[in-house]
Amino acid sequence: MAAKRHQPVQAGGLFTSHKVTVSKETQDLLKVMMNEARLTNFQQRTLNTKIKRGEPLPLHCSPTTSKPLADSKTARSTKKKSKSTDVNGRGLRSMETIEKMQKIVDKNYLPPQCHQHRGYNSSIEKEKLQTVMANEELTVANPSSPIRVRRDDEEMERTSDEILQEIEERQVFLEEMERLGRGKEFKNKIITEISQKLRELELLKKT
Repeated sequence: MAAKRHQPVQAGGLFTSHKVTVSKETQDLLKVMMNEARLTNFQQRTLNTKIKRGEPLPLHCSPTTSKPLADSKTARSTKKKSKSTDVNGRGLRSMETIEKMQKIVDKNYLPPQCHQHRGYNSSIEKEKLQTVMANEELTVANPSSPIRVRRDDEEMERTSDEILQEIEERQVFLEEMERLGRGKEFKNKIITEISQKLRELELLKKT
């Protein structure tokens, strides 16, 4: 029976990470990309060291420290756990907490000082308030007339422009038909329509 040929194994064992040789062009390209990404000096040094050694680039690289990001995640999770027990998992106060707060408010509540002075009369104050509100309504209602007039003027101007545009369109159409030798077919009809539009424009200006 023939003897088996053994394949040589790379030094360092099976679990040694494979090193890759990066070409000069690739290194230059990575440097340009790092500059465009505005990485910190520490990040650039870390990545350049990995590239020179042929090691795989890290998925995350802290801008100032080589510590793993797990520490910061643990700190954030610890901070979340240390929140007040008055707030539930959804960020809302529990019913017990709300009831406690309501008792504190009711205990420390004092009525407005303006209602405690001598000579205060709620009926008189109510009448004063009604008078003020009525005056405000009158003040707001008065400017409505000029606004309405201004809107009517704008509407009239818009209608006038539309009529003038329709007259111009008919004139252009008649000129085109005359150029094609068919002016007699449409002349009377177009002149009648233009006369009607001029009449509409005259009536609009009189209103």
